Amino acid sequence: MSTNKKTLMNVFVVMLVAVGLPGAWIAMSPTAFAEERVDAKLVVEDVLILPGKATQLKAFLYRDGLLGKHIGLGGEPIDFFVQTRLLGQTMTGGDGYAYLDYTPRLRGNLSITAKVRDSPRVSAQEGTGLLLVWERRRPILLVDIGALLPVDAQSDVMQSLISLSMGSDFLPEPNPEASFELEKLGEFYYNLVYLYRGNIESNHAVQSWLKQHGFPPGIPMMVQPGPKAFIAFLERMYEDGWENVSAGIGRTVEFAEVLVERRIQTVIIQETESGKRFPRRANVVTGWKKVRRHL
Repeated sequence: MSTNKKTLMNVFVVMLVAVGLPGAWIAMSPTAFAEERVDAKLVVEDVLILPGKATQLKAFLYRDGLLGKHIGLGGEPIDFFVQTRLLGQTMTGGDGYAYLDYTPRLRGNLSITAKVRDSPRVSAQEGTGLLLVWERRRPILLVDIGALLPVDAQSDVMQSLISLSMGSDFLPEPNPEASFELEKLGEFYYNLVYLYRGNIESNHAVQSWLKQHGFPPGIPMMVQPGPKAFIAFLERMYEDGWENVSAGIGRTVEFAEVLVERRIQTVIIQETESGKRFPRRANVVTGWKKVRRHL
């Protein structure tokens, strides 16, 4: 394009801006889009799987919308890594989710990382999760999130987890002794499953909160409120091959009754006298320091 034509084009754009015509945005949009990228977030879902079984790694790329709604971003390239090893690339669908099939050979608590790959539309993002490849012979310990929280905050937090999705900063500071005791239990004997009553959209908030406060690796799982839902959850665990659920730590009578009925070793934390009647075979303790002696 000649210098005169470039000058005329610039004058035309300035005139359009001056009179407020939408054509100005059309003329300027290539440059604007090149400079401005969507401030997105990338969440990686934790996965629990038996060794040698095929699974899907899943990541969700989204931007925040009105009223806290998550709007998925489609057509973006995502790289998946396990333990820093690149497994492959895939694209997000129209709902913002990206999937990659994978069959783990290593055992243990492995890291999953997903990264946005060279996108001209989305800011560079990275998300992490856990790939928990557990063998059947190692026992599973169920930990109710309510047992990690201060007594005075428990009911409000549980109700919020049920009713809405929120950030991990909504959850209060945990009992300072809980992470240390669980670290010992997870290091020497148990695999850990963290249970929360809520909706599935609260999963990432719980996951982030556990990491933030240094809890040992484990998978957060949602259980609907009520004993029937808890029983159904355990039955699904057994159907999926996890018959080695051998112990649980919680606070409520419901939690104790369901586990004791199935002959699962149960520890209930009650810091003060509550007047609640727990099953006889449940071990009721006054604090986290006394948990390990019963497991």
